[in-house]
Amino acid sequence: MMESIDVEALLASAGEHIFQGDLQGARLILEGSIQKESSDPRLKSLLAHVYSKLDMHTEALHIYDQLLRQFPREGSLHFRRGLELIHTGDLPKAIASLQKACRLNPAEKQWRKFLHHIRALMGFESIPEEKPDFPPEWLHAAERLAEMQSSATPAQQSSGHIRYQPEELVAPEPDGGWLDVALKRGFYVRGDALHVSSGEMRFLPAENTDASARNAMTGNFLRCMGKGRILLDPGPSSRLLSIKLYEARLLVFATHLLAFPSDMSWEPGTLHSSEKELELFSFRGSGDIYLSVPKTGLMELSLHEAKRTIIVPQDRVAAWYGRLLAQFRDNSLLHISGEGTVLIKR
Repeated sequence: MMESIDVEALLASAGEHIFQGDLQGARLILEGSIQKESSDPRLKSLLAHVYSKLDMHTEALHIYDQLLRQFPREGSLHFRRGLELIHTGDLPKAIASLQKACRLNPAEKQWRKFLHHIRALMGFESIPEEKPDFPPEWLHAAERLAEMQSSATPAQQSSGHIRYQPEELVAPEPDGGWLDVALKRGFYVRGDALHVSSGEMRFLPAENTDASARNAMTGNFLRCMGKGRILLDPGPSSRLLSIKLYEARLLVFATHLLAFPSDMSWEPGTLHSSEKELELFSFRGSGDIYLSVPKTGLMELSLHEAKRTIIVPQDRVAAWYGRLLAQFRDNSLLHISGEGTVLIKR
């Protein structure tokens, strides 16, 4: 029979050791108690905190992974897991974990401020002028990131290159909307969708690298050149959809387009009504096109020549492919006819 233990007394005893600066003493108490009473999450959480203070970040990360299997929607666990991942050097997973914490707890403004601070240190956002006012353990993680950047190779530190090179990127979270893309050729990526990258790549404004992009993508897209991996974020209340084209024609409203290979045949276009002008991208050939779509998903509606024209509110249409003609006949309604498939928001 397992010996009964007083969890409250153990927490108080370990807390007193921590207060006195005796982290090893607190560690011994908590490790021993967990062997006897492994089900109490408070003991595990406090032990993870002690491990972190002792720079035993792999051990702390292991505990947070265990706790998140019990409490997958506990934002504070995701946040602390993100701090440990920074220390272990797994920056893409760290960003994903911090991002998820912020989504689960949108009222935690300091969490989001820290996420922006980390992204700024990584070169994805401008560094704010004011000095960050974060708890010591958060600043410790940020200092660790700065150390990793300062030890990067000169090629990684040069302008336009990423500043770290993790070995592996995180798989997409089930509800996180992230996508791990292996780049073997050039890509265009919408700037606000690019969150993390790794490898040897350069990122330049698209209009500076391609004359055909000068008018179509000014200020919106980056040209990614080199080899590496990227994580794309489709934005709040959205998820990422990959469309694989095989010698086909696809038209996408610009508001839904996130990324596409730079060697695909493409051209910009517009749909006009009496009151609005909507930007389109037309693609031909083979390759992967990445779209941002609602979390509710899309439904496919197939059309044939013999069928009548369908009429759909424009804001419900994301893209279409095949031999289809779409045009405004009212200010907000699209009339679509021909042979092909329309992707409609649910």
